[in-house]
Amino acid sequence: MAATKRLPDLVPSLCSNQDKDDWGLTSFKDIMGSPDEDDMATEGGKLAVAADVSEPAESSMSGRDSANLLLDISDDGSDGEGVMGNKDVKRKASMDHSDKHNAKIPRIGSQNPSESAEIPTDNDDQASIASEASNNAESPTEDNEVHDSTDILKDKGHSTVVNLLEKRLRGSRGIKSQENLKYCLRMIDVLKLKYKEALGYKEKSRKGRKGCHPFTKEEFMARLGGRLGEEENIHPWATPSDPTGIPGLVMRAWDEISQCQIKDPRCGFLSGSSDAYLDDFDGRKLAITRHSEWVQRKKTAFISTTSSLKEIFNTRIPHFKRRQEKKKIPDNTKLTLINTRARLAAGLPILRMEEELKYYKVTNTYGNPFDVQYRGNSFYEHEYLMPFSIGPEQIVGTWALRDIEAWIANHGGTYENWFDMVGIPAFQEHERVRLGGIATVCKSGCDCCGQ
Repeated sequence: MAATKRLPDLVPSLCSNQDKDDWGLTSFKDIMGSPDEDDMATEGGKLAVAADVSEPAESSMSGRDSANLLLDISDDGSDGEGVMGNKDVKRKASMDHSDKHNAKIPRIGSQNPSESAEIPTDNDDQASIASEASNNAESPTEDNEVHDSTDILKDKGHSTVVNLLEKRLRGSRGIKSQENLKYCLRMIDVLKLKYKEALGYKEKSRKGRKGCHPFTKEEFMARLGGRLGEEENIHPWATPSDPTGIPGLVMRAWDEISQCQIKDPRCGFLSGSSDAYLDDFDGRKLAITRHSEWVQRKKTAFISTTSSLKEIFNTRIPHFKRRQEKKKIPDNTKLTLINTRARLAAGLPILRMEEELKYYKVTNTYGNPFDVQYRGNSFYEHEYLMPFSIGPEQIVGTWALRDIEAWIANHGGTYENWFDMVGIPAFQEHERVRLGGIATVCKSGCDCCGQ
């Protein structure tokens, strides 16, 4: 294979003919020499490119770009130390920030001299420059704009922030910069904050207490006002404002489907929710609203009781019977009597439902508690709430509905007769023992109240 003649170093100081097009384009043939036919046959495209470059069609090119072109061609087949490589030339062009490093040369074999091909440049450098430009165009650059966005987002509505985040994530550009990513993460943090505020949720430490119901006065105080305390000072729950208005005996009807039931006689009643904190206005209002909706099954921190015997036997018990028949399960309705004096003596809270609905201005499915018609037909009037738990020391006794109905059948009486002849005497005995009397054997023989 015939050797290709190499170019000498094309340093500007070595070029003697700089009057002609800066780098002496017309002298390139003299430098290269005239190749013979064998050289043309063997070297093929390289010499053809050199011959094309020497045509006057490119006489408008600058001398420097033409030199870069010839050095790229000669560098393919040369390994001499004196020849500058094409990578070095391209690096020099990039450092000069010249737009001419994209110079065009005629395509080999093309009949139209205007058809041209671009000289490849350093792709990594070009990609880096394009990426920086794209990032700068789509993300905020001023610190004030970035810092202000958090405050602005907090003032916007929840749905507005969601739409902004969705638009940013679904955009055609996507997340291509750190600033854009931080902005999206900032929106997510704001959404989390708004979610917690909507639920009245507070970040609190429950180390060792999660899942436990409060029983003592100190434990109740920690849930009702021990953390924040402001709402408890304004509207106390831990101590009833008028304990004399609370009846001494209240009742609770329940079955195996009820949210709150006696599963262990040693514990008594336990509310559906065990780890709630009711120490601020929003949290209390939300809890009261949820509990006042009879049809909703979300667990709350309250246990409902009533002082109305009519409501128990005309409303609650018939409801339980229909529910059990629908689910095709045996009758398992029970009635529990509760001594509120024992609870108040222990310093534990009792809330009157109707008063709390009015104070927190709760309007639910059943209407507005301030309406006269609503109040006249409401079971809230006789409903009393006991937060979290009702201990066994507060329970007078528990009777199965079938036993109560059997007593009525044997004595030829009514539910009111059973309450007067069995329920009230049991309460009086429980109160006598609480005040220091000697306990007697439970005459009813029940085994579900722990006494």
